[in-house]
Amino acid sequence: MANYPYRERKYAPSIYEISKSLKKGNILPVYYLFGQDDYELEAVIKEIRHAVEPLVSSDFDKEVLSADKGMHVNHIIDLASGFPFGGERKMLIVKHFEVVPEKKVLAGYVKNPAQFTVLIIHHHGKIHDFSREPFKSLYENQFIFEAKDLRGNDFIPWIIKKAEAMNLIISAENSHLLLDIVGEEKSLIENQLVKFSDFLSDEREVDAGLIKSLSSRTKGYTIFDLQDALGVGKKSKSLEIAYNLVDNGTDLVFILNMLSKFIIVISRSLELSHKKVADTKAAPMLKVSKYYYDNCRKARYFLNDARLNNASKALIEADIAMKSTSADPKSLITILIGEMLKD
Repeated sequence: MANYPYRERKYAPSIYEISKSLKKGNILPVYYLFGQDDYELEAVIKEIRHAVEPLVSSDFDKEVLSADKGMHVNHIIDLASGFPFGGERKMLIVKHFEVVPEKKVLAGYVKNPAQFTVLIIHHHGKIHDFSREPFKSLYENQFIFEAKDLRGNDFIPWIIKKAEAMNLIISAENSHLLLDIVGEEKSLIENQLVKFSDFLSDEREVDAGLIKSLSSRTKGYTIFDLQDALGVGKKSKSLEIAYNLVDNGTDLVFILNMLSKFIIVISRSLELSHKKVADTKAAPMLKVSKYYYDNCRKARYFLNDARLNNASKALIEADIAMKSTSADPKSLITILIGEMLKD
C-alpha cells in the first residue's frame, strides 16, 4: 500500500472570537472574514466598525469598497498602505473579495500590514485550502475568521445569546419552539426577539404562550393556526387561514416547509407511540420542542397511515408544481389542501 503524506486539516477560528478580542481592546490590522453566513459577516463587520470608528478622526479615513466591480488587489493594497488624511488611524472595508483575481498578491501586505490601517475584508463562500496564499499567511498571522452556517440545534445557543443581549430570558426549550415557528433565518429570529423585547416590560422571560401569540403572526393567523385546522380536517377553515397567510406576505415555500415538517413529526410520533416512548422523550428525539410535539399529537385527522401517506404525496406534488409551473400561490394552496384532506 502506498504511503501518502499526511496533511493536517486546518480550520479558521470562528468570527465569535473577534468579539472576545475587541472587548479586551485588541484591534488587529487585518480581518479576513469568510463564510456563507452573510448575516453574521455583516454583524461582525458592524462590531469591528463600532470599535474602530472612535479612533478614526476624519471621515476621509473611513472607506467602504465593493470588489465586485473589476477591482484588483493591488488597488486595495495601495489604499491600505496610504497614510491617513486627518489622524493616526484609518479603516478600509472591502466587500465581495471572493471575486477579486490574483488574491495571492495580498499575502505580501498580510506579512507586513500598515499599523495605522484596519483592513476588513468580506469574502462570501468557503475556503478549503489554507496552504495557498493569501490564506496561508492570513492563517499564520491569525487574521482570518470563519462565519459558519448554523443548522438545527446549533441555533439554540445563538438564540439564547441574542436574547441575553436584549435583556431577555429564553430557555432552550422555548428557543427550540421559536426555531420551529420562524425557521432557520437569523434575521427573522432576531426580529421576533426584538418584538418580544418591545412587548415585555418588567418581566423579561419569553415563554411558550408569548412565542405562539407574537411569532409570525399575520392579521389574526399563524402557521400554527393552519396546522391546527388541518389537524382536525376542517377544509374551509384551512383554506381561509392559508389565503390569509398568503395575502399577508407569508412565503409559499415557508408554508410548504412547515406543513411537511408537521406531517413528518406526526408520522414519527405514531411510530414512537407504538414503541411506548414517552412524549417527554419523543420530542427531543425528533429535535422539536415539547410544545410543537404536543400540537402534532393533537392532529387526530392524520392519526392513521393512509391519510399521512396521502398528505405526504400532496406536499411532494405541491413542491414540484411550485418549482416547475407559474401557478399562483392561492391556486397551489387550494389544490394542496384539497388533496391533503381528501378521504
